[in-house]
Amino acid sequence: FSEAGAQKLLGETGSEHVSAIYEDDSPSNIPKPIFMIIAVMMALSIIPLLLVAKMRVTKSGSPRFHIFYDMDFSPAKDMQQTSTLFADGRAMRPDVIGTVSRGQLNQDLDFMTGIDVEKLSQLDRPRAQQLARAYSPSALQDEVTETEKPVDEEAKSGTETSEPAEAKVPADTVAPADDTPAASAPEVAPAAAATEVDTTPWLKENPLAISSDVLAKGMQQFEIYCAVCHGANGGGNGLVNRRAQKILATTWTPPSSLHDEAISSEKYPDGKLFSTITNGIRKMPGYGSQIMVSDRWAIVAYVRALQQSQNASMDLVPTGMRTRIEQEKKAIDNALAEQAKAEAERAAEAAQSAAK
Repeated sequence: FSEAGAQKLLGETGSEHVSAIYEDDSPSNIPKPIFMIIAVMMALSIIPLLLVAKMRVTKSGSPRFHIFYDMDFSPAKDMQQTSTLFADGRAMRPDVIGTVSRGQLNQDLDFMTGIDVEKLSQLDRPRAQQLARAYSPSALQDEVTETEKPVDEEAKSGTETSEPAEAKVPADTVAPADDTPAASAPEVAPAAAATEVDTTPWLKENPLAISSDVLAKGMQQFEIYCAVCHGANGGGNGLVNRRAQKILATTWTPPSSLHDEAISSEKYPDGKLFSTITNGIRKMPGYGSQIMVSDRWAIVAYVRALQQSQNASMDLVPTGMRTRIEQEKKAIDNALAEQAKAEAERAAEAAQSAAK
């Protein structure tokens, strides 16, 4: 092929302009490095999926990686602590006044508070009204109003009455301020000073009919919520208390032994014990939002059974069970004696080693 000859021939035919066009002889196949790059990118894209799969089946001591913080780092507060976030300064939020949990509406205020509300209305009428409004704004308020009618009529008639309730009720039972939740009002008295007398008319007896089923339910709930601090036997040496003593926690307040005389039914009525479970006392939080009303009374019944068991005599044991219990008691006494003997021997050996 002659490029000059071809241009001359085309020019002789009368063409005004002749341009040379060259054929593209470059390779048409995709370069191999492109395939390698695509393969590497596909392999790298699988790595995040493998990491996610690994995280779902393994455990790690490292903190999570947070892309969106949201509420992951909100300030945490313990029970009975203060907080500047709320106007009342409390971190633990009370129940909404005038509301009752679904399935727990009970028109008997005594059963829901552990207080003889009729007597309370005679001693401290505003506080009784506040309790009524807290548990049922309509029906229960009418109930308390009915109990006040004789007092109002007597006041209107001008007859001589005893001194006002405000004069008889000490400061520890005065109705709280408007910004204090009504549901927590019954538990003001236990936290008061020891010199003040608790005049709250607590229910002295458990309103539940005590049965084996009630005690079984109380035992179940006690072991879930109470035993971790108070111990399975109520002696005040639960697992949490042991751990606190082991690490020498300076802010830990040891739980009370439920077998102390101050918590006996004669000095600590069943209604007061129910209110303590509901609203808490000192550093113990309230469990009113976690345990149903009937289950709280079942716990009270079980606590009384625990207290009675510490001073029970063999006469209270059914005849058919006495032989087995006596055998178990004998075995436990022998084991304790052997343990005491072994400890005495170890102490003696340690003393001899120290003397040498």
